[in-house]
Parts: sequence; structure tokens; C-alpha cells
Amino acid sequence: MEASNSNESEQKDDDGAKKKGRVPKGTVVREEYKPMEPGRFDEIKDFYGITDDFKENQLYVRKEGGKALYYVTQTVKDNFLDRLDWASRIQVIKTGLKVFELNTNALENQYRICQEGAAYVIPHIRKRCVQIGAEDFAKMLEGGQLGFDKFSPAFREAVAPLEGGAFVVTLDHEIAKKDPSLFLIAWRSRGQSINLLVSKKELHSRRQQFQHYGLAKSTITEGVLSSSAANGNICEMEETPSTGGASIKDDKKQEEGN
Repeated sequence: MEASNSNESEQKDDDGAKKKGRVPKGTVVREEYKPMEPGRFDEIKDFYGITDDFKENQLYVRKEGGKALYYVTQTVKDNFLDRLDWASRIQVIKTGLKVFELNTNALENQYRICQEGAAYVIPHIRKRCVQIGAEDFAKMLEGGQLGFDKFSPAFREAVAPLEGGAFVVTLDHEIAKKDPSLFLIAWRSRGQSINLLVSKKELHSRRQQFQHYGLAKSTITEGVLSSSAANGNICEMEETPSTGGASIKDDKKQEEGN
């Protein structure tokens, strides 16, 4: 979390406005973190099937009507954001991770889950979390728009029934139990295709994880991620495909596990 003295920040802004009529370079822009508006989470909760134990009171916006929802820790919430006696003295510049963002271009299901803070909410998602095998996961690491015909029948069977909108993809492999960061966020389009909602930096990181765990050598068929391999982003590939399956998380099994 980053914070600054509120009085100093205000003085910089006032001086800059008087001298140049605009915010000068290097000036800290003030943004006031506010609790998410009542009722805003209802649509998100229903669409993703988020369980009641998810702490939605830890979701904040950076300004009134902000498009993004940020998940902050309980410590930051209690000791900084909710401390009225500190509000006049300390300005929180940046905290939390972006978990959901309003997609104004979407005709329906407008809130997409964000890769940045998805790890906090994935354990609570019951409707739109799909587990896939290593071979299908590797194909997703190609990035861009991906047609259903690139994937296994099990993958298509799991994703096809989903409504248009964002969904979570997790790796169905024993390594994922040791490293839960092996997940991707994708968008189910109205046609027979999906798009990754992952930054280039995050995508590169996932490719490196595959390389580190040796999954690339044992599961990726020849030609998959060839463009990435050419750029040195992933290790050498061998023609030894696996039979990875895909499935949507079952609510009953998940509840029994908890």
C-alpha cells in the first residue's frame, strides 16, 4: 500500500493548478477509496455463483462510480480506509488488487473478472470455473482469439454451455495443488471461440511456469505455441500429447470438500 501526507499532496495540486492550469508531471493524483455501493455486487455474485463466505465488504472503488472493484486486505480496511480519524491526515494513493471491472462494450454480463486479483475470488466461484488438462491449457497459452476446434472434445463440452462473458480456467494437474496461480481468465464470445483476458506480462509468466514445471515437454504437441517458442518464451516441445480432460466444478463436490 502507498500513502502520502494529505496536506502535502493538496498543496502540490493547488500550486500546479495555479501555475499551469493542469496537473504537473510527477504530481500525485488524489483518489479517495470508497466502499462498493450497496447492491452493486448482486449481479456479479449471481453470474459467477460466488458463495456467501466471500467478503464483499472488502471490495472498494477508487472514486464514486468507478468501473473497477478492488479487493483490499482486512488490515488495510480496518487500519486505514475505515479510520475516519486518519482520513484528514493520510491519503491512500494505491492499495488492493483489481478483481472486477465493468465492461461497457458488453451487451450483457458486463462485469469481467480480472487476472490481477482473481486469486482472491476463485475459491468462491461455483458457476464459471472450468478445469482443463495440461494440453488444452497449453493451447490457451497461445493467446489471442481461439476457436473451439483447437481444443479437446472435453474442453468444448465444458465451455459450450456457458453464457457469453468472462470465466476462469484452472489447470487439472497435481502441480496446480502446489501452485494455485496456474489459472487464466478468458471471455466466452457468442460464437464458437474464446479470448484470453490476460496481459502480455501475465501470459509470459504462465508460459514460464509451464517451462519450470516441465509441462511443456510432456504435454504440448508439436507446433503448439510455436510463435512463443520462436521468441524464446517457452522451452523446446516434443510430440507427446496427453489426454487432459475438462470439467466444470461441481457444486456438491465442492461443498463436501469444504
